[in-house]
Amino acid sequence: MIHIGNQTACFAATPMTPFDYAVANGFDAFEWFPDKKPGAGWDESDLDAMQRRTIRETASARGIRLSVHARWQANPLQPDSAPLFRKDIELARDVGAALLNIHFYQEQGIAAFVEAIQPLIQQTAEAGLQLAIENTPFHSPEEFNELFARLRKLKSISTAHVGMCLDLGHANLCAATRNDFLKFFDRLDPQLPLIHLHLHENWGDRDSHLPLFTGPSGRDDSGIRGLMERIQRRNFSGSIILEQWPQPPSLLNNARDRLMKLISETAVRVEPKSGPESTPEIQPRAPATALPGDFAPQLVAANESCRSWREKLDFVRELLAAQSEPLTIAQLVDVAIYLRFLGTGQIHCVEDGRHFRPAHHARIALQIQERLAKLSDPDSAVIVRKIYPWLPSSARTFQRAEPLTRIRDIAHRNDIPSDLKHEIKHTLQNKLHRCAGPEDLETSAAILQRITAPGVNCSADFVAQFKIFHEELKEFFNARSLDERLTALLSDATPATSS
Repeated sequence: MIHIGNQTACFAATPMTPFDYAVANGFDAFEWFPDKKPGAGWDESDLDAMQRRTIRETASARGIRLSVHARWQANPLQPDSAPLFRKDIELARDVGAALLNIHFYQEQGIAAFVEAIQPLIQQTAEAGLQLAIENTPFHSPEEFNELFARLRKLKSISTAHVGMCLDLGHANLCAATRNDFLKFFDRLDPQLPLIHLHLHENWGDRDSHLPLFTGPSGRDDSGIRGLMERIQRRNFSGSIILEQWPQPPSLLNNARDRLMKLISETAVRVEPKSGPESTPEIQPRAPATALPGDFAPQLVAANESCRSWREKLDFVRELLAAQSEPLTIAQLVDVAIYLRFLGTGQIHCVEDGRHFRPAHHARIALQIQERLAKLSDPDSAVIVRKIYPWLPSSARTFQRAEPLTRIRDIAHRNDIPSDLKHEIKHTLQNKLHRCAGPEDLETSAAILQRITAPGVNCSADFVAQFKIFHEELKEFFNARSLDERLTALLSDATPATSS
């Protein structure tokens, strides 16, 4: 899912002014950039606990995906920047951001930068944040290719949540691709994970941060159109941040509306990508085309090669999309059986080494439902109705950028023992927001059983909030009790017997 929003500005009347504008004008992304200057700007000290809570609650209620841009003074190569990064991570956590963005510094070499950011990689993982590394005008695409090749080779820590922030204006100023940001994009390794975008433009002379469609693209939008087409080929899912606070601010609305139109127009022509992808949806390892007799073996092969619940669901989606003819009744039955085993946890799922929030699972489920809904003959409809309950919920509340965020607040409560807080944060909150699977429902159920056991002294409010979360989790997984499953099995047998 692509979100579009704006950013704070050091010369705005208050730190909240651009955010209030985003809320009032229906933007669904926003970035906080601590940028304190003499007599202007703001930093984390200007947002107290109440303001941070209000930001988090407002963004959650409006479906706004938040990010934090680390302050420009913070350079991972400088040891004294560590406290600055900690403040920015704390700000991101407090406001409910999904991502922290930092600049790439390679004056000491790429190897030194990779070494320097490893604590930051660990800290953002623990905070449940993606970490985006942004190109500056001094970096070539080949340097980013090498950077992420080195990151992939790290064995001591997971880098699944780390990706690139492509800054379009900076790419346009790169000496190797000046005034040709599409060339910069095309020279990026297809395996490089693109997770964040900063969009502004210039005439190739300086980093002027012109609003989109007020510079070169105001005369010819083919470059921006080409970029939208390319990011969709990579199945980009994240935030597009318009890095301006223009006068009038309505230029932001114009940029957002034209971007949305271009995204819609280019989506019609873009075919699903069959090769390696950068962000969100990685293609299944097994082939997604089948002859009728090969359908069940493909499910078996895909189940062995796809590790996580998301990967297995996504293979089913791709398999349904790849069929040139409507699925036969036998094929639908195979899908129904497989999804039932998957949904009940009878098929083992493990982490796939990547970072996807549950919204991805919800959207995959919706796409599966949409494809199944096209099967309108009565015999197929009977089987299709049996498939829907074994998919994750596709309700809009789970399609938001950050669904199931109640667990984050629970994990940061001060009225629970530190060991329980640590367990909830690392075995449930971070796991669920990194690689959700039916195993998370088991984890949640086990914790709930412990905190409600006789003699356990947990606050009533904590227990009540955890129970609410557990019910939300059950709704997301479409979990049903054993009795409900037995009833479903009996009702499933009726059509087969009568036919």
